Amino acid sequence: MLRDLIRSGLGRMFPDRMNAGQARRVAAALWRDGSVFSNPEDIFDELLRHELISFDLFDTVVRRRVPLEVVHRRTAEFGEAHFRGDAGPLPAGLLYGARHRLQAEVKARGLQPGKRNEVRLVDVFDAALRPHVAEAVRRRGIVKALVAFEVETEIAVLEVDPRVRSVIERLRDAGRKVILVSDMYLDAADMENILTALDIRRLFDRVFVSATVGVTKASGLLFERVTDEMGVPAKRCIHLGDNGHSDVTQARSRGWHARHFVDAEREAERIRRELDLMSGPVAEAQAFRATMEEFCGDARPDLRHLTAAAFSVFAREVLREAVRGGYDRVLYLTRDGTRFRWIAEDWIAGTAGLRKADLPPLQEFAFSRRAGILLNYPEMTDPDWQGYLTWTVGWLNGTPLSIRTIMRCFAVSPAELAGLTPERRAEVEGYLQGDDPATDLGFDRLLQRPDLLEPLHGALLAKRERIIAYLDQIGLFDRAEKLLLVDLGYSGTAAKAISEHLWRRERQGRPAASRMTMMLLAANRFHRHNLKEMHPRIELRQGSLIRTDRWRDRAAAANFSWLEPFAVDRSRGSLRDFRKGPGGWVPVFGPGEAGGDPARAREVARQDEEMKVAVASYHAALRCGLLSVAEVDRRVVKAWIARVIHPDARAVAEVEARQHHGGLAEVRLESPVDRIDPRHLLPEIQRCLTSDRWIQGSLTRSRLRLITPFVNPILASELQ
Repeated sequence: MLRDLIRSGLGRMFPDRMNAGQARRVAAALWRDGSVFSNPEDIFDELLRHELISFDLFDTVVRRRVPLEVVHRRTAEFGEAHFRGDAGPLPAGLLYGARHRLQAEVKARGLQPGKRNEVRLVDVFDAALRPHVAEAVRRRGIVKALVAFEVETEIAVLEVDPRVRSVIERLRDAGRKVILVSDMYLDAADMENILTALDIRRLFDRVFVSATVGVTKASGLLFERVTDEMGVPAKRCIHLGDNGHSDVTQARSRGWHARHFVDAEREAERIRRELDLMSGPVAEAQAFRATMEEFCGDARPDLRHLTAAAFSVFAREVLREAVRGGYDRVLYLTRDGTRFRWIAEDWIAGTAGLRKADLPPLQEFAFSRRAGILLNYPEMTDPDWQGYLTWTVGWLNGTPLSIRTIMRCFAVSPAELAGLTPERRAEVEGYLQGDDPATDLGFDRLLQRPDLLEPLHGALLAKRERIIAYLDQIGLFDRAEKLLLVDLGYSGTAAKAISEHLWRRERQGRPAASRMTMMLLAANRFHRHNLKEMHPRIELRQGSLIRTDRWRDRAAAANFSWLEPFAVDRSRGSLRDFRKGPGGWVPVFGPGEAGGDPARAREVARQDEEMKVAVASYHAALRCGLLSVAEVDRRVVKAWIARVIHPDARAVAEVEARQHHGGLAEVRLESPVDRIDPRHLLPEIQRCLTSDRWIQGSLTRSRLRLITPFVNPILASELQ
């Protein structure tokens, strides 16, 4: 008993060593007889003496880099995330559990002695989905998508044994018939796709799969069918495989020759991976590091790779919510939400089966803080009119009211002021020159100038009406739909602005028909205040990855000048207006970050391509890891936040290589970090906070990284 407890404890503390030792012992004890070989090159001359040479596929010609259970779990995770039942989300565990008792039942139902003794995966999935998806055509579509995803996963995790490939090529050169015979629940067409993707279909004259033929090697009947179809006497056939019963005993019982492929080293590696699945936290940490190495070649990814992975986590979480919540459309806010639509579209395009998923349309939603303020701009007769202008211009621009600050804040050009004489237009253009308050027209003086105030007010009302026309065009309010709005963050200002417009519509007797949910990647300290302002038709969610109820997240959310440079669509500037085009209202954006500079444009394109490649690499790594996708995602987000609140010099350099798009109205390119004078530490940290600089990055840049563990709890406490 004590010995077993000690062994169990050591196994959890040192899983790699204990599992490797156990795997070697199990592999050494595998069944063997005189037909065993470990290198196919050693029996090449013997194979030449036969007319027909048959190979098993799995663990003979190819092997998986992960246990088969991982492949099954990936398919189940995919199905439950991207398909719905008639009454709601598919039950958790439905598709994974179907591979056990239900599969045995389906196999028993289809059993026909001497004719059929194999089960097809499509029939198992169909039986699992039948209670939840009544329509047969839709159910078949889901089953087809699940199988396509599993085939793609198999392709990702399979490796061809180069020794076997070489022997087969030599046999074909010698004029021998070479076939593949596999006990597999996938149909022959799916297996053909796998073989083609691995570039080994050309090596075989025929492919026999038990799911399609109907009988198995394990029963011996498949060897009889092969003999009949190939027209070669059994005594002139030889089969090679790794299973002592199915590939050796049963082949011989049908008159074939057979050899048992046992590569102890490969077998020990396979067993070790299976043991790793059952090990504790230390093994999970090792598995996560292995996935990260698969992802980016480093067990400790840099901030750029972690950010790409985190963006993937959020983009896929949005799709999962869109399916499970039964949303009619997903609207990605410009410019901060645009990248997540790109990631989602790439994920869909690059993932087999997703085109058949229950995904709603993914659309762009042109909106901004400026648009939200203009959407609710009041009439001049409203008693709150001046207060509204004072607060919004002060918030967006940090300036007092004047004709210059109002027009700049809301991107109003002199040409939009209707009815101005040439003299008045020239006067207005003069007020817009420079930043000297002495050459501006203050608000008190503007109130005395109806010849300028009324055209300016009319221009703001016209902008408001164009925004409303655009929102009506995209059906934001009047369709009885469930809409999912997606944004980077941070407080839900867009949801607040839309809520205010909904209140106004109701007062005008025009209640909305739609229901909306806003998902944010990150939430900050102002999020909870906006929750109180929500209309009942809008649900403002907590941040998906960076939340306000976890202290490390709050420290990371002190400001987001480290995050925004990675996320924003830098090809476009701020949203300035909407104009009527041939197809309806279209958004008008300012110039992008490059601003016409070809060198800067190339650098922005290179950085965007790096992000795209990193996201694709993360998706590929998720297929091949031992941990569940959900667990890898959880650990990635945790590592990402840890890197942000305690950055090293490399992380700071990665952020500094990008421009922070500052400014709440017009884009203002700024450095995300700044120098901190250690002699005035607290005032300097406060300055970084108010000037929207990455505090932890600025500390690291100023060689003060060692104090970030002390600063972070203070930030988290003060910024609740």
